[in-house]
Amino acid sequence: MSLNIPHICSSSLLELPNELFLVIATYLDNDGLLYLSATCKRLNLLLLPTLFKRHQYSLPASSMEGSLPPLSFNGESLVVLPAIAIASYIHSIEDIDCAFFAYNRYVLPKEIFDAARALHALATRLRYLGHLRFNPYVAGHSMHELFGWSLAVCAILNSAIERPEGDCAITVYSGLRDDYVSDPRPYSHVFPNQPKQSSTNPVPRLPNPSQYRLSLGTALVQKVRKALASIFRRRRPSSNTANHNTPPLITCPSPSPLYHNGIHSTLRPPALPLHHPLKPTLTSLSIHSSFLLHANFYLWTVQTLNASPALSVLSLAHIDLSHYDWHLTLPRLTLSALQVLRVGAGVNVSVPDLDDFLGRHAGLIELDLRGHVAIGALVPGFAVKANLEGKVNGAAKGKNASGRVEEFLPNLKKLLATPDYLLYFLTEDASSPPSSSSPPSSPSITLVTFPALHYIAAASDDDTSYPYQIGLFEAVVDCLEMRRERVIGASSNSRMNAKTKLEVLGRLAWHCQVPEHLRVKESDGFLSGSGRGNGSERRRNWSADVWD
Repeated sequence: MSLNIPHICSSSLLELPNELFLVIATYLDNDGLLYLSATCKRLNLLLLPTLFKRHQYSLPASSMEGSLPPLSFNGESLVVLPAIAIASYIHSIEDIDCAFFAYNRYVLPKEIFDAARALHALATRLRYLGHLRFNPYVAGHSMHELFGWSLAVCAILNSAIERPEGDCAITVYSGLRDDYVSDPRPYSHVFPNQPKQSSTNPVPRLPNPSQYRLSLGTALVQKVRKALASIFRRRRPSSNTANHNTPPLITCPSPSPLYHNGIHSTLRPPALPLHHPLKPTLTSLSIHSSFLLHANFYLWTVQTLNASPALSVLSLAHIDLSHYDWHLTLPRLTLSALQVLRVGAGVNVSVPDLDDFLGRHAGLIELDLRGHVAIGALVPGFAVKANLEGKVNGAAKGKNASGRVEEFLPNLKKLLATPDYLLYFLTEDASSPPSSSSPPSSPSITLVTFPALHYIAAASDDDTSYPYQIGLFEAVVDCLEMRRERVIGASSNSRMNAKTKLEVLGRLAWHCQVPEHLRVKESDGFLSGSGRGNGSERRRNWSADVWD
């Protein structure tokens, strides 16, 4: 007797038609639809448009070809970023601009961290990522979330810095209303007050016995707290002890105070240790926010900059550190491949500290100081004399230094600055003959500034010093004329460039005229604005010239 057992057909979920999947997608929330879209390529192509339509976000038409133009996200469109991160058909993005905070609505912590993980995934898997810009400012969250946010930002930066192609430029910026006042600065400075000496002897005050009892009780309570903390402290079990590719942690040096000019400065330790990249391929970094140079990220930023052998472009702007902090920070930076340096508004670097940094980076090709307000006296020619003095002091210890020619920034080709900065750098080359008071063996050194200089741009948009800069522009023109005549009359083996051109940018273009033989032409190859900037033919919007 045979039993007729019905055959049970096994079916897979993927055997359903696309129409049923679209109906199922209408019953799923955002997370469920995202997880279902990530299961396979078919559902990825089918369901992601539904997610974009739900958030009223449309991708460009070129998205199906795999490449996307520049994309911008803010606090309202952050929910779309995880969907773009799992889109398997997207393999290259030209530019990503992401702000994690919205001023018109409260952004949930889940949305912020999901977007951070999506950025980390994009920076890891994309074949090409041209530029990553993001504003890490997050407000209205608890301290625990802020500490977790620092780790999330560190993961984003490390994934972009460690890209094997080295094609991703990074810009960290801040908004107009972002408030970093409560964040600790990297150094704490103590200005010791000198006690005033009184002619009359003060009457000694008798000690109060209650103060001794209070101090004794306080010390006893502190000892009990330390003992209890050592008893109940437990070491966290490491989940990846066998993984030897874990990035090393940033270790804070001992907080020994630094003494400079009578000021006691101490490096603040970070709130939690951060991992720095193992093999950084960073080529361009723009720090336009205080986030990376405050206490939590200060050591990570300094060590990452020094450990990036291919870093050639560094831009600094809108960093609310004091010039005491910069005085201790710039000597810690040694960028061997640096070629372009831009120092903009909101950077309180003093003139001597900037000179010292420039003197240690002789490979600079472009120097942009248009938005920087100098801290210190810009005495014309003082930069040359200061560098010359250092060369003489160094050469006095050596032999056969007499008659030597030293070059200051020998590879610099483009210089963009305000007229007072231009006079400070371009004043007539100085020489140091042995004086009558010096011994006969004192060396004689000639210092030549910017022998390869091709292009100079004068700009000033500062309302406080704008009339003053107009008055200095004529002195800049005279300085270039003298430089040109001196180069023409020099020997043929001189490396000085006699065809240095001058352009006027910003509000100076409305009032200053450039001589015909010094004007920038299209054939020169470095024209910044197609005939503009000569001060006569075209008047234009001056606010677009000086970068923020």
